[in-house]
Amino acid sequence: MKKLRLFVLAPLLLLCTMAGFGCQQEESISRYRVARLESQPAAGDMTPSAPQRMLAAVVPHEDRAWFFKIMGPDEPVAALAEPFVGFLKTLKFSPADGAPTWQLPEGWSRSDAEDRSGMRFATIQAGSQELTVIPLPAGETREQTVLSNINRWRGQVGLKPVTTAELKDSGAVSFEVDGHEVTMVNLYGTPTGGMSGAPFAGGLTGTGGAAPPRTDRTPPAAGGKLKYEVPAGWTERPASGMRKAAFEVKQAGKSVEITVIDLAAAAGARLPNVNRWRGQIGLKAVTQEELDAAIQKIDMGGTPGDYVVLVGPEDADKPETILGVIAEHGGKSWFVKLHGSSELAAKEKERFEQFARSLRF
Repeated sequence: MKKLRLFVLAPLLLLCTMAGFGCQQEESISRYRVARLESQPAAGDMTPSAPQRMLAAVVPHEDRAWFFKIMGPDEPVAALAEPFVGFLKTLKFSPADGAPTWQLPEGWSRSDAEDRSGMRFATIQAGSQELTVIPLPAGETREQTVLSNINRWRGQVGLKPVTTAELKDSGAVSFEVDGHEVTMVNLYGTPTGGMSGAPFAGGLTGTGGAAPPRTDRTPPAAGGKLKYEVPAGWTERPASGMRKAAFEVKQAGKSVEITVIDLAAAAGARLPNVNRWRGQIGLKAVTQEELDAAIQKIDMGGTPGDYVVLVGPEDADKPETILGVIAEHGGKSWFVKLHGSSELAAKEKERFEQFARSLRF
């Protein structure tokens, strides 16, 4: 039996090695030095699983954080380090909807791989490996978003969590792309389970450590396409990724954007999301008691939602308002949001509420 296993493993190892060599970039593509972290797994966490390499990056952008990740056997993934950095350095974020675009290295392609989680913005075939792109609401601070997710990644390969002060020494590197800071890690270790953990907003955990076990195991909403009535004067924009619907209103140089987004059930905590919204328009965070007093109820075709009206400081250069609804339906958290000019938001408030009431999930 032992001899048979050796004959089976040998071709697999050969294939992995060949795949790694096949992923090298051409000499014409710029090269970047990337730290190759060889940290040891936490004591007592070793399992019979094979060691894994992970290349991952987080890019906070406006109210979202974008996660880019490749994970697999050491040699093929390690061979992708330079093209992965080159890929990250081509990122650009759309002024219209904040979604990223990129240029793919030679041999990489956009994949049609099925996304059972419903969270992926894109899947990219990077040589023999898969690169996933996932957006989620950002945490209350950039530092919290970055640290909590890097510690989640470290936990996936059996490494101990680090503090903010230890982050740089742990092998994390940062660089600016399109005016936004990218933080990347190159991790190596032995997985200890929980490999499928999803990115999360730092504000949902209350700590800077590794993520808690996933609770978003319920099935997605059934029944097909989202239905709604579009108010007069709203211009529908293309929906993509986690955005199930998007609209824009412009008047006399003022504008507001309306979006409908669905995320995992665990992302729907009210206080961190509302305080994140408040921070976006220059307001201070509130306590749970203050939030409870401010929340209004709104019915969306039988689905109850929690509705907040957040008006930014009038003395700001460009005063902004957020009208936001958070609700749960079909095992998902739904976010219905208007964000933009306070002057125009006041005019569109009634139409926004009518739109929210017309939604059918």
